[in-house]
Formats: sequence, structure tokens, C-alpha cells
Amino acid sequence: MNDVFLECARVIKPEKYMAIVVSDFRNKSEFISFHSDLIQQLNKNRVNDDYILTLQGVKALMQNHKSLLPYGYPFAYVENIHHQYILIFRKTKMKRKK
Repeated sequence: MNDVFLECARVIKPEKYMAIVVSDFRNKSEFISFHSDLIQQLNKNRVNDDYILTLQGVKALMQNHKSLLPYGYPFAYVENIHHQYILIFRKTKMKRKK
């Protein structure tokens, strides 16, 4: 995963932006907060010797046409995922330590 996104970051011009659209998901009974995991992996990650990826913001894309009722009710709570996240990163110049 890092290889793909870091390669994308490598080819964009300095100080430009990269937007990644992702969704959280379930792996069997485990809820995976994928957008959060991806932010933690990519933010402040080195692109090359001079640049890093810096998180600029997160936007949510809502799918209001989906039902908000939880699946499995009344036996178990299983959230239906009705939105995606747009993670906005910028390729920024790394600050050099003096």
C-alpha cells in the first residue's frame, strides 16, 4: 500500500496535492478504520530526500440514499457503512534540522 501511494506522491509536482478516496470496512466481525490507518501510515512519510507527505484535511462523502438502520438488529449491532473519506495530502518540502 505504501509503495503505491508513495510512488504517486513521488511523481506529483512539489507543493501539489494528492486526494485519496477510501472507505472503512468490516473484515468478518472486525471493524477496520481504514481511513485512519492510512493517515497514520502516510502522514509525514518521506517521498524522497527533500519532500514528505503532509495531511491537509479530510472530507466525508455521504451516501444519503442508504438506510441508516443497523444490520442484524435486534440480535447484534452491525453498522452499515454509508460514506467514504477523501484524504488530502500535500507534497511539502522537508524542514532541515540545523
